Amino acid sequence: MTQNGSKHRRSPMTVVPIASIRMLVDRRWRRGSGRFRQKHRGRFPQSIKRSRDMTENDRSIYKTMSRYDRQSKVNNMEILSPRYLDAMEAISSMHCPCRGGPPSLGTIGAVYGDPRSGKTYALKSYASRFPRKLGDEGMISPVVYMAVASDSTVRGVMDTLAKGLGLAVSSRINTHAATDRLIDTLQQQQVNLVIMDEFHRISDHGGLRVELPFRGLLRQLLDEANTSIIAAGMGSIYTWIRKDGQLEGRGMLPHHLIPYYDYRSEADREEFELVCSSIDDELPFVERSGLEDPSFCTSLLTVSRGSIGRLTAFIKRATAEAINDNAPAIGARHFARVWDRVKAPGVQVTFNNLDPADPPKGKDALDEDDDPNFADHHAPFNRR
Repeated sequence: MTQNGSKHRRSPMTVVPIASIRMLVDRRWRRGSGRFRQKHRGRFPQSIKRSRDMTENDRSIYKTMSRYDRQSKVNNMEILSPRYLDAMEAISSMHCPCRGGPPSLGTIGAVYGDPRSGKTYALKSYASRFPRKLGDEGMISPVVYMAVASDSTVRGVMDTLAKGLGLAVSSRINTHAATDRLIDTLQQQQVNLVIMDEFHRISDHGGLRVELPFRGLLRQLLDEANTSIIAAGMGSIYTWIRKDGQLEGRGMLPHHLIPYYDYRSEADREEFELVCSSIDDELPFVERSGLEDPSFCTSLLTVSRGSIGRLTAFIKRATAEAINDNAPAIGARHFARVWDRVKAPGVQVTFNNLDPADPPKGKDALDEDDDPNFADHHAPFNRR
């Protein structure tokens, strides 16, 4: 037994410094035309800007690249924006408060925001920095990522976590025995952080029959397994954890919000332009598409509703249209074609006339009257 009560000694963990993540962003971050760079000079840290654009010679490789490879490049494209960097720094701080120091044990934190805001991407990216490895006494899994299923019970959460640890799941084992086995495995594999994505599927929709035992499971993981937890999901998870003093008191509940880009904020609009420019430099075309141009950027902000996930999904479809046309870059007609296919029934406005201040609403578009969760899921993240 160790001083903290664990059965197994935790070996010192080498934590990859967050500076390496920043270096990755430095390499990935792109800027557009010279006029666009001049416009934003001094407004953003130089560390998130790239010093040069791709030359024509760099882009010439796309002339001979197959359509399959070009579209695959887009599908695997990484969007490393300042908000991604902020999220990674927050997650790293929850995991290891002291850079280069030991991990925090027995604490709970929260990462929350609207759907498709980049939470899962950041969490998976962080977890991938701590791969499982074979140690002297078996597998070592410093960080384990799991996603709560939509119809999960407490036993379902336990089984999902067990699978992430490489354990076989059997319904023949009762819940008490399964809990003991799970805690023993967490200690044996020296797990110091469990990331629970889609946490709101339990906290919002589980009901009292699920909620109470789920709180008990969280306390057992924090106390007996001596591991930390990062809960991730919709904004309601922060309130759900905070109202439980026994959970909130374990680490004081550090938290991080990943918001949508808000068209009402000048800083958000400018950063959104930089994100569009960054994506443009990754697209497999012989010419830049000029995504940071206001004629495109305003419409893209409206279509995406400020969501990075929706933005990339829309651009991927437009990329496919441009590749099908053998076009040198994405043009307005490609965006218009995709918009006509994805817009809600009854919407008449064209892509070029989209305005984030007056978003289109079709006959089935959600608003405050149609969506009972509209206020809970949207208002907290767009308020300035």
